[in-house]
Amino acid sequence: MEVTAASAAAPGGSSIAMVASGVTAAIVGSRLTAGDGAAGTHGLQLAPDSQLDGDPGENGAGASATACNTGANPGGTGGEKTCGGIDVKGGQGGTAATNPGGAGQPGSPTTAGAGAGGDGQRVTDPLASCGSGEQGEDGSVGEDGVGASGTGTIDASGYHRVDGTSGGDGAPGQGGGGGGASACTTGNTGPSGGGGGSGGCGGAGGAGGLGGGVSIAIVSVDAQVTLESCTVTAGIGGAGGDGAAGQVGGFGGSGGDRGDTGACPGALGGNGGSGGPGGGGLGGHSVAIAFTGTQPITDAATSLSFGAAGAGGLGGNSTTAIDGAAGTAAETLSFD
Repeated sequence: MEVTAASAAAPGGSSIAMVASGVTAAIVGSRLTAGDGAAGTHGLQLAPDSQLDGDPGENGAGASATACNTGANPGGTGGEKTCGGIDVKGGQGGTAATNPGGAGQPGSPTTAGAGAGGDGQRVTDPLASCGSGEQGEDGSVGEDGVGASGTGTIDASGYHRVDGTSGGDGAPGQGGGGGGASACTTGNTGPSGGGGGSGGCGGAGGAGGLGGGVSIAIVSVDAQVTLESCTVTAGIGGAGGDGAAGQVGGFGGSGGDRGDTGACPGALGGNGGSGGPGGGGLGGHSVAIAFTGTQPITDAATSLSFGAAGAGGLGGNSTTAIDGAAGTAAETLSFD
C-alpha cells in the first residue's frame, strides 16, 4: 500500500501517515510518507490599557478662617483603585489644624521607604514648611514564563504538542502619600494637603508560544509492528511559536494639589509592573517511527528517512533562558 499524509494547514498541526494502536501488524512492501508539520502560533501581547492607570488624588481645600481647627477643612481624598483585590489607593492629604498641621497619610499598601505621607507645617519654626507626600513604589515585573521542552505525547489520536507557558502578571504600584497641611495661624487660615494618586495596576503576562506540529510517518502506540521492504519518510517539523512580551503596566495616578500656600501636594502613585514574558513553544519533530511500548521491527530492506526538526520558539524577552527547545530529527523516537 501507499499512504501519503498531507502537510498540516492549521497552526501547530501535525502530519502523520499511519497510527497503529494496540494491534499486531505486519506491513509489507509499503510506502508511508508524512507531510510537513505546521508552525505554532506566536503568543499574544495585550496592548496598553488606560483602565490599568491609577486614579488621581483630590486637591486639598483652600484657606478658611471659620473651618480651621474644626476638622471641616480636610485634606484631599487619595485616588481610589483596587487591582486584583489589592487596595492601592493614595493617602489622604493632611487636615488643617493648630500647630502642627495635619500630616498626610501613606499610600496603600504600606511599604517601607516609599509612599509616606508628608508632615504637617509647624509654626514653632518660622522657616519650616509642610512635607509633600512621597511617590509610591513601582510594582515589580511579572515572572518569566517557561520555554517548552521534552517530547510531547502520542496516543491513538496522534501527537499532543508542548506549548510555552505564559508570563506572570505584573504587581500593582503603591499609592502615593498625601501632602501635609498648613498650621492654623493668624493670617494663615489653614489650607489642607492634596491627596496622593493611586497606584497603577500591573500588566498581564505575555502568552506562551504554541508548539510546532510534527511530521511522523508511523505512530505505534503499545503495538507489535513489523515492517518489511517498506519506505518510511517523514517531512519537516514545524517551528515553535514565539512567546509574547508582557503587557505594560498602568501609570500611577497624579497627586492632588495643595489647597493653598502653606500646605503641600500629594504624590504620584507608583506605576504598575509590566507582565512577564511568555516562553517559546517546542519545535516539531521529524521522525520516521514514533512509539510507546515495543519498538517496531524493521528488516534490512526497509528505509527510514526524516527531514529537519522545527526550531524552538523564542521567549518573549531578550534572553535565551525561556526559549523553547528545538524538536528532534531521528529515524525512531520513544515517547515512553
